[in-house]
Amino acid sequence: MTRDEVIQEIRKEKGYLYKSRLVNYKGKVKGEEEKYTEVIAGYLLTHLDFLDNIKELQRTRGYRVMHNIKKRAKKSNRYEELFASKISGEKLECLGKVIDFQVPLKPANKGHDGVGKIDILSKCDSKAYIIELKYGSNQETLLRAVLEIAYYYQWLWKEKLLKDFGNELNGLRQGDIKKAVLLSAGTRSLAESDDLDSRPNLKKLIAAIKVEVFSIDDNENKVNIVV
Repeated sequence: MTRDEVIQEIRKEKGYLYKSRLVNYKGKVKGEEEKYTEVIAGYLLTHLDFLDNIKELQRTRGYRVMHNIKKRAKKSNRYEELFASKISGEKLECLGKVIDFQVPLKPANKGHDGVGKIDILSKCDSKAYIIELKYGSNQETLLRAVLEIAYYYQWLWKEKLLKDFGNELNGLRQGDIKKAVLLSAGTRSLAESDDLDSRPNLKKLIAAIKVEVFSIDDNENKVNIVV
């Protein structure tokens, strides 16, 4: 596809932008040396209102749910969920204590198919983090991860989250909830994060929509700041 064709398709995207097939495209646009993700990130930088129409979802059932991870683990290939459950309750550098994982966003009423779950919720000093985890052999792009958590942040009923996790998040305000992605070795997104100098548009977009990027050594659970 050419640059113009990529931009036209992004403009016409009626679903969730982070799920667009183009967001995960490898390689470069036809006739140019620019990566697909750089073209998309560059377009979004000039249209930073793309998140404005994404409204909070009123999840009246609450965000604190029971997890039956042991039963699921026997037959699950959801390695990210299993890893998130493994570090639940632990204190991570930079991100603080992991309070919960797989926090649902979808409300009870119909019409929100495809709305996912927050992989990890943590508390670090005077901040709470909602975190998108990319783990193992995940081959989604860093652009996808960043857009995904940006959408989740918009959908999140922040007042309700602070109430449901009142003990753990006591004293925090809605503005103290931050967005982050956490990347493990072997993921495509971590490899791309190591090469951000060749992805200037993506780097600027990450800063513009205020997403923090971290990496984790899953053997030692050591977290490092990437961006």
